[in-house]
Amino acid sequence: MTTFVKKYITDCDMYQQMKNHAQQPFGPLVFNKMPKRPWEIISMDLITQLPESNGYSAICVIIDKLIKRAHFISINNQFSSKNIAQLLYGKVYLLHRLPLQIISDKGVQYLAKLFQDFRNRIYNVDSISFTTRWTNRMSKPGIRAISLVLYGL
Repeated sequence: MTTFVKKYITDCDMYQQMKNHAQQPFGPLVFNKMPKRPWEIISMDLITQLPESNGYSAICVIIDKLIKRAHFISINNQFSSKNIAQLLYGKVYLLHRLPLQIISDKGVQYLAKLFQDFRNRIYNVDSISFTTRWTNRMSKPGIRAISLVLYGL
């Protein structure tokens, strides 16, 4: 059966015309390194479009990769990279030291602006790296827990 299906698909003109190979083949997966100390590598994600409560309508989730401890910070929906840099400064840098890597699924332009704003708050911060890898799975359990609390899903 499978050989028949494969032969049919390779011989079908309609299928060959509709097949889309716009993407280049994916390279090998690159895993994030394991941190040596807590809050050395963190994950950051934003939960937006929540019902407004006390003037806040979004949550910034910051999770440590080593000990899986999290900060859930309520923010406005009209946040900017400068606001997020202030949150990172106040909730991560002042409490836990400077992280070496921040993993986020935001776009490269947003992270570049965030890095610039964060560097303006902390002098000599060239050792930090912002990563846009899709492996931002660290923050998903925290987001799921918040969804359970907020929506009872």
